[in-house]
Amino acid sequence: MGEEWIFDRIRKMHKEIERTLREIERELFKPLFDFEHRCLEPLHEVEETPEEVIVRVDLPYVRKKEDVKIVATEEKVIIEAKMSEKALFSDLVTYGRTSYHMYRKEILLPAPVEAKKAKARLRGCILEIRLPKKHRMYRIQVE
Repeated sequence: MGEEWIFDRIRKMHKEIERTLREIERELFKPLFDFEHRCLEPLHEVEETPEEVIVRVDLPYVRKKEDVKIVATEEKVIIEAKMSEKALFSDLVTYGRTSYHMYRKEILLPAPVEAKKAKARLRGCILEIRLPKKHRMYRIQVE
C-alpha cells in the first residue's frame, strides 16, 4: 500500500511539471494580441491560498460588468471583455493600422477548483475572480 502512494505522488508531480512547462511555453512564445480577432491579451496575476485561487486581470477601458464574459472549468479560466474604446497602436509599424476592441485571456489554474462556486467582481478596471479549491481529501470523524 505504501508503494502505491509513492507512485501516485510521483505521477502527480510529473503531471504538475508538464503543466507548468506548457504554461511557461505558452506565455513566452505567445504575442500579447490576436491580430486576426483584434483582441488584446490583458495583464494578470494568479494568487493561491490554502482555500482558493484568486485571479486578477487588468482590463483598461472596460466599464461595465455586462461587457465581461467568464467561463471556468476545474483547470482554467477564460475571460473575454469588450472595451468601451478601441485601442490603436500607431507606433507599431506592422500592426499600427489595426484597432483592438476586446480582451481575451485563457489562464491555467495552479490547482483544481469548483468553478460553479466562483465569484467575480469588477472594480474600476480590475477584474477579480475567486475560485474555491476543490478538496479531494475529507476528514472523517472517528466515533
